[in-house]
Amino acid sequence: MVKILDNLSSIIDNYDLFIVDIWGVVHNDGAHTFDGVLDLLSKIKSLNKKLIFLSNAPRRKAEIERTLTKIGITPKYYTDIHTSGEETRIMLTQSDGKYGSKCFVVGSDNNLLENTNITITQDIDKADFVLGSGFLNNENGEWERKNLSRYDEVIQNALKRKLLWICPNPDIIVRTIAGELYCPGAIAKRYETKGGTVVYEGKPYSSAYKRIFEWFKDIPQNRIVGIGDGINTDIKGANDSGIDSILVVKSGIHVDELWNYDINSIDDSKLKSFTTKYQVTPKFVIPLFK
Repeated sequence: MVKILDNLSSIIDNYDLFIVDIWGVVHNDGAHTFDGVLDLLSKIKSLNKKLIFLSNAPRRKAEIERTLTKIGITPKYYTDIHTSGEETRIMLTQSDGKYGSKCFVVGSDNNLLENTNITITQDIDKADFVLGSGFLNNENGEWERKNLSRYDEVIQNALKRKLLWICPNPDIIVRTIAGELYCPGAIAKRYETKGGTVVYEGKPYSSAYKRIFEWFKDIPQNRIVGIGDGINTDIKGANDSGIDSILVVKSGIHVDELWNYDINSIDDSKLKSFTTKYQVTPKFVIPLFK
């Protein structure tokens, strides 16, 4: 049974390691933290707890660190950062040429291939695999994150050659101040539904969790909790890895499914149908990460 909490403070003593999502939990615009975030991070730090940010960003750890610092979350507030982008880079670096040496990149590779033996080709007919780490431009020169049909030409060309599609961000959508936008996972899923083969790295898949458990092997798993706003990524990933999970509702992608705007609170009557719909159940739900 899911337990609704007002805040994290009531159970903070139950855990020694907090694995925390970023977008939808600590911010959703890259410019400001949500209210109460810095206070909670300070409290976790003061209690000598460990906190690692685990993001499905298809980017390097250093870039995420710079973004967090800009919004006031400096390294003094957390223990470490890990990303699905870094996990993808590790996978490719350790693959011993399993995926080939030439890669067609959708959008930017975000430096994931830097100092590897893999080169980027602009000709998909010469590629050994596709790295779906970014987005194409639309007619306005902006990233196309609302119209998936924009990617059909690339998808069809990749399908013709039966290329493996590597996706370093399994997220389907993200909630921003500009509304909901597609993530690279949505493009990869479109490729998959049309018959293509996809390898995903990041939440909810196990590799990132196993790596974190190895980093903090002195902390038993019953003292570790995963926190995020995505039921199919953050919560499923935590559950499948054998740790407790906390779903953040008000600032995340499921707010319209679980929030009662009339009383400004989580609607507990919706929780059962919500967990039945996704076949994933968090141990706790909280309005905000505070």
